[in-house]
Amino acid sequence: MCFNLKKPKTIIIDNSALGEYDAKFKGIPEKLKEAFVSFITDFAHPKTDEMDDTVVKRFEMPWRTTVNSKDCDIFIMRHMETYMGEEENAWQCGFGVESENVQEKQIEDLRRKYCAKILLHEINELKHYIVEEMKKYLQIPFPSRKILQETSKKRVEERLKRELD
Repeated sequence: MCFNLKKPKTIIIDNSALGEYDAKFKGIPEKLKEAFVSFITDFAHPKTDEMDDTVVKRFEMPWRTTVNSKDCDIFIMRHMETYMGEEENAWQCGFGVESENVQEKQIEDLRRKYCAKILLHEINELKHYIVEEMKKYLQIPFPSRKILQETSKKRVEERLKRELD
């Protein structure tokens, strides 16, 4: 959910195209908006009345999904990274349409990017350990690394399947 104070509006950015608004959100966005307006009222924010008058709108971006329900975290990180208050039809976050089979690769690339940024950030107290382990990993011959990657991917898929079943 995004509260735009520069151009007063309240929007929901949801990567899932599934579910009708009322059934999916059950009035929660409106309650959240009320709480936000109450908060800015306490600080006598000049846009309080305008924000109070906004109607919650759910963006309908072309890259919303109907099949992929497991990558909401990647979508929300990308949305927070790229949304700067544009109008719905002007905003492009870089995702392709789900049905074009390009989105899966984009999500995988972003997962790697975000993981690396988190692990290698200066605030990570174990960054030095991660870097040393990566150096060791890169010394493994490429064919062996490929086998390790495939084995690891299978284990993750099996774990996910057990959890989701």
